[in-house]
Amino acid sequence: MLKKIIPLVTLLITLISCDQDTQTNDAESTSDNSQSIEIKGAPLPPEIQALVGTFSEKRPATNEDIEAFQSQKATVTKASCSLHGDASCSSQSTAEFMRYLRNCIHFTLPSSGGFNIITTRGAISYYVDGDGDVNCDHYEDDLQNMIDSIVTQLGGAVWSITPSVYQVSPCNERSRSNFIVFDLEIMTP
Repeated sequence: MLKKIIPLVTLLITLISCDQDTQTNDAESTSDNSQSIEIKGAPLPPEIQALVGTFSEKRPATNEDIEAFQSQKATVTKASCSLHGDASCSSQSTAEFMRYLRNCIHFTLPSSGGFNIITTRGAISYYVDGDGDVNCDHYEDDLQNMIDSIVTQLGGAVWSITPSVYQVSPCNERSRSNFIVFDLEIMTP
């Protein structure tokens, strides 16, 4: 009788242990999934938010600005216009965000008008996972919304937008407190 009970007890302990592991893994996945939902649109730190959306310069475009715009417009393609998946935090993710801003954002072109250059800043926050990667493809909408908001403030149509990096936060793993601030030079009618 004892020989029959020992295998049953062992089987029961194994089943309970496996069930608890599965529940723990499910709870971890749920936690990770809820984190990825919460991270989109995370608020920027107040000191960074103060830099965003201030139009610091407006000047007439020079002939060089217009020539650069015309040569750029002829070579811009919309190929590979999505953010790639994982990129290591900092240099790779920054390069990926810049590639997207330079080549993939869309905006309404004016039908006519002069050329002025306006300089402003835009920013997004992002999450760095436990292995130091940024899931860049999660932030296409954030980048486009940043541009849409600025273009709306400018009246709804622009000739071109030239981004550069102003500031990137240090990489904080498992944190949504990471951010990148862009200087944006915008050619308007």
